[in-house]
Amino acid sequence: MPRIRVVTDSACDLPDALLKQLQITVVPHSLGWPGDSEADRAHVSAEQFHRRLRSEAATPEVHPPTIEEFTHTYRSLRETCDGVLSLHVSSRLSDTLANAATAREAFGPVGQGGPFPISLVDSLSMSMGLGWITLAVARAAQQGFDLARLTNMATRLSGQSHVAFFTEQLTGLLKTGRVPRISSQLDSLTAMRPLFHLDEGQVVVYERTRTRAKARDALYNFVEDFPKIGEIAIMHTGSQTDLEHLLTRVGAIYPRERVLIVPPGPAVAAWLGPDALGVAVLEGEEV
Repeated sequence: MPRIRVVTDSACDLPDALLKQLQITVVPHSLGWPGDSEADRAHVSAEQFHRRLRSEAATPEVHPPTIEEFTHTYRSLRETCDGVLSLHVSSRLSDTLANAATAREAFGPVGQGGPFPISLVDSLSMSMGLGWITLAVARAAQQGFDLARLTNMATRLSGQSHVAFFTEQLTGLLKTGRVPRISSQLDSLTAMRPLFHLDEGQVVVYERTRTRAKARDALYNFVEDFPKIGEIAIMHTGSQTDLEHLLTRVGAIYPRERVLIVPPGPAVAAWLGPDALGVAVLEGEEV
């Protein structure tokens, strides 16, 4: 049986085929619009969610996986492996990691003597920034890496995974209550289309661009600045024109056929809102 299994959350935006191939377990976020009942807070599909996101005037709230959901997930894996690496969306965007940590307490401490070792790692990222790290450690787990080595690897890669994006509305991010640097600059940002990035897990302004076209150029420059690119994904919740423009430019410096195109799942799409465009770059390592 597999020695170590990898658990993540649905803010990773990994395609289902890769999740299945690498036996990655995903604990889902749930979404709720104003006025929804608890029963309406369903784990909807990306397609359903994107349709509703465009049709609703209100912005949904993203609810992290609960302690009970993590407990159930860890318990279900206990008989199938020797331990779990639980790798999650930035703790500065969500309570996901905190809920996982509380659930882990029921399974004993990590390390020798723990009845079922569960190691938690904060990716300091989201979407395919988290996704690239998850893929790398899941592949390493299938090669037989032990839990300590996988934990070190995930922690190291969290410093090599980078996300930048721009969006037409900040409502979803502001609703998290976890973007203090944006909130404090909101008046000056309202008339702009700034490029944002994740800095140690926190969403901050990367460049104060004034138009969508300038933000798209800045997004390409963000990618171009990396001396070596290992993996790259483009995330979008809207404009096909912007997507194709960025894909063409990125294709000049990185094999176009290797660029992963990702429509974000409900959690990330709710944070970014409609008509957002972003990239997730995993730095390449020297051989």
